[in-house]
Amino acid sequence: MSRTSIIMMIITLGFYGIGFIYLLNKAFNSKKN
Repeated sequence: MSRTSIIMMIITLGFYGIGFIYLLNKAFNSKKN
């Protein structure tokens, strides 16, 4: 695998991770209220 594809994979995983944490946080906050 080339370096650029590895970097793209890390960026994509990070993007999905942030989105997942954001959705979990939103669901948790709405449950609390």
